[in-house]
Amino acid sequence: MDRTIESAFFDIFKQGGIASMCVEILEVKYKLNKSLLNQIAGNSDWEEFYTKTLPNQIKQRACDLNVDFDSLFTEVGKNLSECKTNPTEFSNYCLSLLSPFVDFLRKVKPSKHRERERQMKMDNVRLLLDSGIDEDRELANDIQSRVEVMIADWENIEKEFRTISKKHTEIPTEELGKYFEGNYTETIFAELMRMLKDYAIGIDWILAQIGVDLLNLQNDGGIYLIESRNIYNYIQFAGTTKIAQRVFDALSQNGTQQQPDNETPQRNKKQPSFRSIIQYEDKERLLGRLHKLIDGKQGADVGAVLLKAKKEKYLTKCPNEKEYISEFTLVGSWAAIKKYLNTNTPTAEGNADNIVIF
Repeated sequence: MDRTIESAFFDIFKQGGIASMCVEILEVKYKLNKSLLNQIAGNSDWEEFYTKTLPNQIKQRACDLNVDFDSLFTEVGKNLSECKTNPTEFSNYCLSLLSPFVDFLRKVKPSKHRERERQMKMDNVRLLLDSGIDEDRELANDIQSRVEVMIADWENIEKEFRTISKKHTEIPTEELGKYFEGNYTETIFAELMRMLKDYAIGIDWILAQIGVDLLNLQNDGGIYLIESRNIYNYIQFAGTTKIAQRVFDALSQNGTQQQPDNETPQRNKKQPSFRSIIQYEDKERLLGRLHKLIDGKQGADVGAVLLKAKKEKYLTKCPNEKEYISEFTLVGSWAAIKKYLNTNTPTAEGNADNIVIF
C-alpha cells in the first residue's frame, strides 16, 4: 500500500505541522487559549517566538500547501481497493483517513471534538446529584457552572476561528494584497480550512462509491470533517447534482456500510441520534445552548426546553429516550421528562413558554 501523497498531506495537520503552528499563533494573537497565555505572560522571549520566529517558520514551509488533490484521491482509491479483502485492514484504513486531523479539529472545533470531556464532567454531576447529599449537590452545581463556562469558551473559539477563516472574503479586491501582507498567518489558516474542506468532500465521494457513508464513519471515529452535504459540492466528481444525489440516496436506502469482499454483510442499524432531529442551521450553536439549559436538570425543566425547541422549529420533533441520551446525560427518569413533552398539557405549555432558546 502506497501512502506517500497521503502522508505528506496529513503531516500538514499533525502536531508540529504548519496547521498547528498557525493555530498557536492565532490562539495567542486573538487570546483564545487561556492556559497558553498564562504560560507566556510577561516573557519577552515567548512574545518574539509567536510574533516573529513561528511566523517565519510558516513562511518557510508554505510550499507544503502545494497539494495535488487529484493524485491524492487516486492514491486513496487504490489503497481502498487493495485492502478491501481484509475486513480489519479495510476498517482501520478508512478510519486512518480521519485520524490525522483530530488534534487540529480539537483546537478549532472543540465543541464536538472535546465532547467526551464535557460528558465525563456531566457524568460526575449526575453521580453527585444522585447521592442526595447537600455537599455533593453544591459540588455538582459548581462543576455544572464550570462546564457552562467551558462550553461558552468553546463556542467563542469556534466563532473566532470561523471568522478568521472568512475574513479575507470581506476585504475589497484592491486591498487584498495589503491584507495578505499584514495578516499572513490568517491567510494561511484560511487556506488550510479550504484544503480540509476539499479533502473532506473528495473523501466523502470516494467512500460513497464503495458504499461507505462518511457521516457514519465520522461517528465511529469521533472525528468530524463534514456536518452535512451540499450536493453542489460534488458536481466536480459526479458531473451533475442528479447523479451525485443518486449516489448518496443509495447510501441512505441501503442503511449499511459496504463490507469487504470476504466478510459476510451484516445489517448496521442506524443508531439513534439527537443531532439527526436538529433542523437549525448552526447545529453546534444550538447544541451548546441546549446543554446550557439542560445539563444537570431533570423532569419538567428538561421537558420545557425540549418542547420549546420543538415549537420554535429548532427540532423536527421532540426526542425519544434513546435520541436524548445520545447527546445528554439523563438525570432522573425519562418518564418524568416525557410527560412534559405533550403540547396538550397546559402545565407543559406554560413551562415551555417561559424558556428562551435564543
